[in-house]
Amino acid sequence: MFKGNNMNEEIILKSEDGVGIITLNRPERLNALTYNIVKKMNNFLDKCESDDDIKCVIIEGTGEKAFCAGGDVVSLRKQVLDEGGPPTELSEKFFYDEYLLNYKINNFTKPYIALIDGVTMGGGVGVSMHGSHIVCTERTMFAMPETTIGLFPDVGGGWLLAQLPITIGLWLALTGARLKSIDLMKTGLSNYYIESKNIQNLKNEIFKNPSKDHQHITNLIDKFEGMVLNNSRRIISVALFVLLLMAVWNLFGGILNTIDGPNVDADDAPRMPKFEEPIDYSALMEDVDVEDLDIEIEEVDIVEEDFGRELDKLGNIYAPLYVSSSRWESVTQANEDIREYIKGEVERLVYGNNYSDDQKEAWVDGYIDFSNDFKDYMVDKYNWSTRNPKSTITEVTDSYDDEFLNRPVEEYRMAVVDVFQDHNAAVIESATTAAANNVKGAAQLMKVAIVIGIIIGLVLILLIFKAENSLRRSADSMEKS
Repeated sequence: MFKGNNMNEEIILKSEDGVGIITLNRPERLNALTYNIVKKMNNFLDKCESDDDIKCVIIEGTGEKAFCAGGDVVSLRKQVLDEGGPPTELSEKFFYDEYLLNYKINNFTKPYIALIDGVTMGGGVGVSMHGSHIVCTERTMFAMPETTIGLFPDVGGGWLLAQLPITIGLWLALTGARLKSIDLMKTGLSNYYIESKNIQNLKNEIFKNPSKDHQHITNLIDKFEGMVLNNSRRIISVALFVLLLMAVWNLFGGILNTIDGPNVDADDAPRMPKFEEPIDYSALMEDVDVEDLDIEIEEVDIVEEDFGRELDKLGNIYAPLYVSSSRWESVTQANEDIREYIKGEVERLVYGNNYSDDQKEAWVDGYIDFSNDFKDYMVDKYNWSTRNPKSTITEVTDSYDDEFLNRPVEEYRMAVVDVFQDHNAAVIESATTAAANNVKGAAQLMKVAIVIGIIIGLVLILLIFKAENSLRRSADSMEKS
């Protein structure tokens, strides 16, 4: 067991609870490596390897910007020039000792946990990614910038990149391109990811449970990596649930809207008008000669066949009124004549307008209700008797009542015209609404298809990620064994 060194030095080496801790302590230089750091790390790893009390090693960088930005070539160049070189002992030994350090890390038998939180370049790659457990965070940024000045990927970078699919490794070697944590995880350059806020918690967990067993350390890291994965899975699960709700909502809405037809059809029977107290039009229009109601009208067999019973009802409604108003003397004759008159009007107004069967029936039924209301109005107004109309004959009636009795269908006809105008407008509006709903339904079904595609994509991402994670764990276990 050995103690730590001065906290103000450029590298802090110490042991704590069976864990060797390497802290690169040059935050103002992004923890860039010096020859002194390389030498001390070499010696420290030798001690950790041989000391049975040291179960594992953690390496980290000071500050939030960088783990290690590589070798401090500015300082190295100045020192070599100050010594009268090159070549000097420093220029000859620096890279040899640095590459030896990379080799030691690669062959270190105990768990070597590199917490690459921040910039990790060049020499920083060498002192981290040859270890057994490379833990990146959301702040990690990887590169081999030496390739941009014509140098090969050193510090074992050539070997690391050679393990990647040839196009990726070659591309990184030629361009020095930068990778983020997600890229490192996908390429396998890093094998663990945690959030930077959990680094200290991870260290504390390792201090509590240090071990030489690689799988044990893996399990400890997995607890914190699992937090990220679980949060991601929760977010994706919530997204999937919301998308499923959207899909179901739009599916049913789309189906209903697509099959939606007009609520009002042209052949539907509208609500027929009710009788209202007649308005006196005598002051507004000239008197109209009234044709005798006992005029001979051509028999319409189809009207009789369809509405014979209804015509009988109408005759019975109006006949007493015409006797009480002194227009007929006989109820029987009045019934026969008014029946024939209404029959002709039905033929002209109903069968002449190409109404549907439902509309014809509604027209006649509505007229019966209309006529019954008019009869009640006249009986109440003039105290007529429908059972014995001759006993309550009135010689004089109001002008608008006379007008109605002279043309008993006309008031209803005008009201029906207004009803059918409103009905036709409703038919057009309903058809327009239905067409718009059909288009909306088609759009909703397209949304369903898109949402289902997104859901499938997210599920595949989860499955692929899970499979990659399992394969990576299996590969790491086989490699360490």
